[in-house]
Amino acid sequence: MLKRSAVDDRASSTALGASAPVGLASETNASASGATHAPPARLPARIKWAYASGGTADILGHWLYFNLADPVYSSYFHLSPTQIGNVKAATLIADAFAGVLFGWLSDITRSRWGRRRPYILVGSLLSGLALPLLFLPSRSWDKEQIFSYMLLSAVLYSPLIASYNSAYQALGAELTPDYHERANVMGYKAIVQKTVGILIGGAVWLSGLPLFRDPATGEIDSGKGAMAACVVSGLLMIASGVINVRFVPERYYATAASQKPVGIIETLRSTLSCRPFLVLLAVGFAYAIPTFAVDPLGYYAGYYYVLRDLHETHSAYSMWGVLKLWGGILYTVCGVAAVYPAQWLVRRHGKRAALSLILVFGIIAFGSTWLMYTPEAPWLVVVHTGFSGFCATGLWVVLPSMTADSLDYEEQRSGARREGAFASSFFWATKAGMGIASIMAGQALDRLTGFRAELGGQQAPETFFMIRALFAGIPIVACSIALGLLTLYPLSAERMRRIRGDLEARRGAV
Repeated sequence: MLKRSAVDDRASSTALGASAPVGLASETNASASGATHAPPARLPARIKWAYASGGTADILGHWLYFNLADPVYSSYFHLSPTQIGNVKAATLIADAFAGVLFGWLSDITRSRWGRRRPYILVGSLLSGLALPLLFLPSRSWDKEQIFSYMLLSAVLYSPLIASYNSAYQALGAELTPDYHERANVMGYKAIVQKTVGILIGGAVWLSGLPLFRDPATGEIDSGKGAMAACVVSGLLMIASGVINVRFVPERYYATAASQKPVGIIETLRSTLSCRPFLVLLAVGFAYAIPTFAVDPLGYYAGYYYVLRDLHETHSAYSMWGVLKLWGGILYTVCGVAAVYPAQWLVRRHGKRAALSLILVFGIIAFGSTWLMYTPEAPWLVVVHTGFSGFCATGLWVVLPSMTADSLDYEEQRSGARREGAFASSFFWATKAGMGIASIMAGQALDRLTGFRAELGGQQAPETFFMIRALFAGIPIVACSIALGLLTLYPLSAERMRRIRGDLEARRGAV
C-alpha cells in the first residue's frame, strides 16, 4: 500500500466525495487555475484499487460466457463447433458496434453524475442481471430452438455489457496524465482481472458438479450449473460497477465539458486519423486472433484429445472442470506475478520494447501447446494455462496504457479529448479480430479437422493432429504479425514528456 500523504488525502477526498459528479470541483479548479491546484498525477492506491475492481464486470461480462459456451453448448446440448463459433462471432460484432456507439455517447454526455458514471452504473446492473439468462435452454428443446436461443440471447446481451465496458475503459484512460503511472493503473486492474479469472475456470468445474445431475436421465445438467455460476458472477459485476461510480473520479470532465460535442462520424474520422492509435488498433486486432482462437481450440484439444481415454468412463467433463479450476488458479498466480516485470520493462526500456518482449514470450508460450497438451500428462494443461496468464497480463498492462498515450497525442493534434471513442474503437478492432478467430476456429474444426462431437474421444488421429496444429500455429503467426506492426509505433517516453509539457502549457495541468 502507498504511504498516505497530505496530497494523497486531498486527491482522495475529491475522488471519494459523496456528491455527484465526484471530483468535479477539483477538476474545474485545475482547469481554471493551471498546475497549482491540479490533483497529483501519482494516484493513491485506494483509487487505483477502486478502478481496478471494475475489471470484474469486464472479465465476467465477456469471458465467462465464452469459456462456458463450448463445454455447455457442445458437450451438453450437442451443437456443432460451427454453430457455436458463429454465435460467438455474431456476439462480438454486436458488441463491437454497440461499443462504438456507447463510447461516443459517453464522450458527449454532460450530466450532474459525469459522462462515464451513468453508463457504468446502468451497464453493470443490466448485464449482471441478464448474465444467467444466457444458459436458459433445456435439453427438451430441439437443436434449432437451442441454437436460435443461444444466438438471440447472446446478441441482445452484447449492448448491455458494451455500455458498461466502453465507459469503464474510457475512465481508465483519463485517470492520470503520467506516462508510467498509466502502466501502474493497468497493473492494478490486471491483478484484479487475473484473480477474477479463477471464477471463470471454477465456473466450468461448478457446472459439472453432481449437484446439477438430472434425476430423470442421471446426466449432469451443465446448463443449470452454468446459470448458477452466472448468478454469483452477475452480483459481483453489479458491485464492481457501484464501486467505480462511487469512488473513481473523472479527471478530465471539466476539460471535456468545454468541448463542443461532435457527431459520431466526425468523432470516428478524427480518431482513425491518429497514426499511433492506428498502429495500436492493428496490433490489438492481430493479437486478438490468437487470444480468441485458442479458447475453442484449447477446449477441443484438451477435452477431446488430452482426456480422450476418460470418455469411456464418462468422467472427461468432470476432469476437464478440475483442470480448468486449477488452471484458473495458476493463471491468476502467474498473471499477478507478471505485473511487476511488465511495469519494470516499461520503466527500463519503454512501452514499445516491453510489449515486443511480451509478444516474443507469447510466441513461445503458444508454441509450447504441442508438447504440453498430451494424454500422457494431462496436468501440463494447467502449467500451460499459467504461461498464458503471464503473457496476457503483460500485454494488457502495457497496451491500454499506450492507448492512453495516444489520447494525449490526439489532444495535442486536434485539441479534443475522446477517451470513449478511442477505447471503443480499440475494443472494436480487438473484437473484430476475435470474431474472425471465432469463425475461423469453428469452420476449421468442422471442415479441416473432421471433428465430430458424437465420437467423443474416438476422433481419427488426423483430426487430433489438425486440432493441435491449428491450436499452436494460428497464435504464432498472429503474434509475429503483431510484433512486426509494433515497430511502426512512434511514441517514446521522451516524446510523451514533451507532449504533456506542451498540453499543460496550453490548458494547465489536469
